[in-house]
This record gives sequence, C-alpha cells and structure tokens, in this order.
Amino acid sequence: MLRRIVLALAAAGLLAAGFALVLRDRDRSARSARADARLPSFDDRQVTGLTLATREATWQVTRDGDRWRLASPVEDAADPKSVEAVIAAARRTRVVQAIQEPEALSAYGLDPPVATLTLAGVTVPALSIGQVAPTGEAVYARVAERAGVLLLAMPDAAPLVADPIMLRDRTIVDLARSEIDAIEIEPGSLRIARNPGGWWIESPRRAPASTSQVDKLLGGLYAAKVAEWDDRGRPSDPRFGLGAGATRVVLRYGSASCAVLLGADAGGGRRFVAVEGRKPILLVQPAPLATGTIDAVSLRESRLTNVNRYAVTRMTYEAGDARLVANRADEASWTMEGGKSVAAETVLALLVKILEAPTKGWSDGGAVGKPTAQLTYAVEGGGEGRVAFYGSRATWDAVPGAVAELVAPPPAVPAPQ
Repeated sequence: MLRRIVLALAAAGLLAAGFALVLRDRDRSARSARADARLPSFDDRQVTGLTLATREATWQVTRDGDRWRLASPVEDAADPKSVEAVIAAARRTRVVQAIQEPEALSAYGLDPPVATLTLAGVTVPALSIGQVAPTGEAVYARVAERAGVLLLAMPDAAPLVADPIMLRDRTIVDLARSEIDAIEIEPGSLRIARNPGGWWIESPRRAPASTSQVDKLLGGLYAAKVAEWDDRGRPSDPRFGLGAGATRVVLRYGSASCAVLLGADAGGGRRFVAVEGRKPILLVQPAPLATGTIDAVSLRESRLTNVNRYAVTRMTYEAGDARLVANRADEASWTMEGGKSVAAETVLALLVKILEAPTKGWSDGGAVGKPTAQLTYAVEGGGEGRVAFYGSRATWDAVPGAVAELVAPPPAVPAPQ
C-alpha cells in the first residue's frame, strides 16, 4: 500500500514538474512574442549618429560635440530637431500590430525597404521602413533579426517616412538669438556689443545703438530660411556675389561665433548666402537685410541718450537762471532742495525730454562756449552722467568727441507746484 502511495506521489510530482515546464515555455514564448511586438529600447542620449539608407541615397548624420553634422550625401549642418525626431520615433513609436507570419516582404514595401535606419553609439538592430499602410494610420516596419512585420502608428512614425532632406539645417545662424552679445560687420569695421545698459556701437566710434535697429538686423538673419542648396557652387563664382565687397556679418556669443556672408539677389525674394563651416551655397528666403544700408549711422540711437529715466535716482537740471535739484524718494515722489516733494510724473516728464531728445544727426568734435542748459544725474548702481546743451546742439559725456544736432531746443525747468 505504501509503495502505491509513493509511486502515485512520484507520478504526481513528475506531472507537476512537466506542467511547470510547459508553463515556463509558454511564459517564455509569450515574453518573446511581446518583445517582438515592440521597438528595441535604447538611451537617446547615447546615440552618436544615424544612417538612413533610402533607395536613392544614404544619409549619414554624426554628433559633433553638442551639434549634429551631415556627413553624406553632402557635408552640411544638420537640423537638430529633425535628427532627434527620427531617433525618438525609432524608440517611442507605438506598435499597433505585429504580424507574426507575414506575406512576402515586398507586399509591405520591405523588399527592398523604403529606408533602413541604423543608429550609432547604441547596440540595437537596424530598423527597415516600408510603405504606409492603405489606411494611412500606420507604416510597415521590420526589425533586423526578427521574422515578423510591425505596424507603427502614425503620426508618431512620420519622421521615419519623411523626406530625408528634412535632416538638413534650414537656418543660417546656429546661435541662440537671446545669447548674442556682439555683432561685427564688414566692410566698415562696425562692431556692436551688448552692455548692461543696452547695445552700443564700439567702432568705428563709440555711440549708443538703437535697440530696435539691432533687433531688426538680427530678425532679418534669424527669419531667413534655406529654400535651396547649391552643393556644387563655389563662393568665388561672380554670380553669387560673395567675393570682395560682400557684406560679412559675424555674430558672437562668448567664444562661439557664426559668420554669414551675404551675396547677390537670387530672384524670387531670395538671396545667396554663405555660412562659415558650411560648404553649400545657400539660397535663403526671405532675403536677409536686402534693403537699406548696414552702417553706424543706420544703427545709431536716434535719441540723445539711451539712459532709462526710471533708473535715475538723483538729478540736477539748470536752464538759464532756473534750477531743479531732486532725489528720488519712492516710486511716486521725489524730494527737492529744502525737503519739498514733487510728483514723480513731473520729474520723469522732464527727464524724458532731456535723455530721449530726438536728434537729426551727429558730428565729430566738441561744443564751443558755455552751456545754455545742462543735466547731471546719477543712476541705480552708482553710475553718473552729464548732458550739456548749446542751443540746438548737445553733448553727452558717455560719448566724448561727438556733438548731436537736436530737433528742438532743450526744455525749460518746470515751474514749482
């Protein structure tokens, strides 16, 4: 009897072990099937390059420090957003269906594939891209070393089927506009730099620059986008207008720079442009800085000074026999000599007439004779300055050796209230 019990228990154990093996194999098969129904996982940050081989050409992009460069079929700057979109699509696109027993791969546009994506810097199999499914809601794809075919959801997979030309950078400046701290322009030896008080022309003669004009200059460069590339053109070709005399604009941010050479009119609202570090001749639209002259006169501030009246903390203004001395007490009032208060609006209105007096032009030299009116002031942070009027002319001590021609004479000292 005992023997029968032992044999029964042994048989049950064998059955249980066999059942466990079956379950384990099924679980392993299920895990394998689930893995085959997903795109390979990898760390985007580790990707150092990609190759997108299409039926027409092979596009190769490599990481160059914190930038992407196109190595083939031409050498050029790559658009970082487009490159990163392709990488993200190869990892994060949702798989809507996995066909475990597919028809002939040619039925899905996978023999040969429309494109094959290979990533560098990470260990993942290549991804073949086929045609878009008839419904337009997915694209066929196949992971190398797997037998099945995947349907990748659109629009997540859109970067994988887009024209590879999107990998080319259509901008002409690769520095953030908000970070630009200096601009150099040739011919003319013009240099503009950003200071805490705003933009200043540093050469050929120091003078305040018009913020709106500098913004217009930068806006023209940043708004321009590449419409076409001439990959075989040479800057020395006269038709491009990129030779001697062409306008050269260098944008700087610390030690980084971007040099742009502005060429001839390319027709259709476009302009030929060459960018340092990029081989192709660029046809950009809208044509940057196509109208007007870029020189110190056009970029100079048209107001007498660029001092912010709200930053003034102390002032003394004398005009004829009248005199006003005031110190800022708070946002609403100033204190005059003798302790009497004066409304902030009164002082600020006077300051704007002086500091922002419109000018008709500037000339070299110094003023002659005794000032007919003058303002001395102090600003937040401890800075001081002086503006002197000589009838319809004026000087500002921040711009020595220059005299402004005024649109109107200096204001009178406001009467006490």
